[in-house]
Amino acid sequence: MSLYLSPEIIQSAVDRLGKSCATPTLTDFLIFKRALVLERQDARANSIDPESVETVTTGTLKQTFVQAVFDLAAYDPSEAIQERFYCPMGAFRDKTKGFRKKNYHSNGSSDTAGRWQSRNNPPLVLVKDTKPKQFSFTHDVTPNSLRSFFHVAGIGAPLPKLIDVAVWFFRAIDLQDAFGESPTEEDLIAGLVSNLALNSMEILALFEPLSPTTLAEPL
Repeated sequence: MSLYLSPEIIQSAVDRLGKSCATPTLTDFLIFKRALVLERQDARANSIDPESVETVTTGTLKQTFVQAVFDLAAYDPSEAIQERFYCPMGAFRDKTKGFRKKNYHSNGSSDTAGRWQSRNNPPLVLVKDTKPKQFSFTHDVTPNSLRSFFHVAGIGAPLPKLIDVAVWFFRAIDLQDAFGESPTEEDLIAGLVSNLALNSMEILALFEPLSPTTLAEPL
């Protein structure tokens, strides 16, 4: 028997993310995190050391990148062709209320990361002379630099919650297939961390983790 998150649970999570202090570009950062995981999975499947893969290639011809965009920003994951995308982080303050045009998977996150290059301590570095653009993660990033990029300070808004990001990530996933019966918040959070390869510094800098409890009905 299949088990999916209910529309009510998903909508509540999306609303909280929209009202959090996160900037919309946090979704772009998570897309790159997801893309690197997928690229390393591809490398492992082809008998290549996954740890040797340190860059993310963008563009519509790179399936791992496109899949990462769909995983984090597809408005309706059941549609093979997306007419619009949605970034829930800080959507209530966003001039487009979180919605992105259908070419978002082509130039959205890639262009955003490109603009980061003019700022101090960017979390991603553009690999010189690459086309399509390739980016690598900055190894000396700090909690403060991450917060300056992805939090809006001084507005009194709460931190984004890991469980809400997990609910969004697993919004179209059969939870029984992914976790077995009676999944908990801890399961979803652990699944999110694994699927995005979030490290402890990123978690502590950017999110408000919740104590694990059983997800409320209805799912």
